[in-house]
Amino acid sequence: GPYASSDATVLNYHALLMKYSGIDGVMIDWYGTQDKYDYAANKRNTEELVKALDRVGLDFAVVYEDATLDGLSDAGKVTQAQADMKYLSNSFFNKANYIKVNGRPLLMGFGPQQISSPESWTDVFSGLAAKPTFIVLNGFSSKANDTKVKNSEGEFLWVNPNPDYGNASSFSCYIGGAMPGFFDYYKEGGWGNGYPTYDAENGALFSRQLSAAKNAKLSYLQISTWNDFGEGTTIEPTLEYGYRYLKSLQQFTGVSYQESNLQEVYRWYTLKKQYAADKGKPAEYLTQAFYYFIALQPDKAKALMDELTK
Repeated sequence: GPYASSDATVLNYHALLMKYSGIDGVMIDWYGTQDKYDYAANKRNTEELVKALDRVGLDFAVVYEDATLDGLSDAGKVTQAQADMKYLSNSFFNKANYIKVNGRPLLMGFGPQQISSPESWTDVFSGLAAKPTFIVLNGFSSKANDTKVKNSEGEFLWVNPNPDYGNASSFSCYIGGAMPGFFDYYKEGGWGNGYPTYDAENGALFSRQLSAAKNAKLSYLQISTWNDFGEGTTIEPTLEYGYRYLKSLQQFTGVSYQESNLQEVYRWYTLKKQYAADKGKPAEYLTQAFYYFIALQPDKAKALMDELTK
């Protein structure tokens, strides 16, 4: 299906699905600026995704994977992280659609895993004109904060089948989490135990997690995830479960759109692929349909596609 992280049409399609599901933006898992393994591809894909989010009108923030610093000396980890922060500051933090919390850019850290002392995180942020609002994984605050230094202002929940938000109010910022399920393919692949496997229960697990976040009256909720097929946490439409999770999000967010609108977005995607080489009427119609979708005028987009295919 439509899975290509640098393909503008695929990214536009995904962003439109998010928009019509009531999603405000994307938290992008980011590997930094090192040129090794697939990190360069991840950086390029992030840049392309940000362009699509700009086009469609969605916000975004970065989830920094400091695990990518593995193999460097302690000093080297800090130096590389400083370079990564400089890139984020120059490329993303000042963008109008970059998510701000307490007036500063939101930066989430998946961990921390490699930089594990508060003093080191102070050094990482020292070169920035304004320190971001740094949010770490739940249970990891001690790696960024101590009695003398406070770099993190909160935590975010990741894979947890029974979210407990009882301590959320103790942080100035807490980001809840909702997942459709989880499959520990790391264990199957011989990479040790990751997380336990949690069955999707035909969508019931996801619905309970959304309800838990709603009952806790959280200001921020991260859906884990959009397209991590390996971990079984995908919510984007598939042959397996159709639009199940996006329909749940439509109900949760209270948008007025229905599954039929999501189907029309998918129809737009298939027509874009069908007429990819055509520069005439199809290209003109599909470009205008895209702008109608962005403007939240799906009926006009549908009418154009009907005209094109009649």
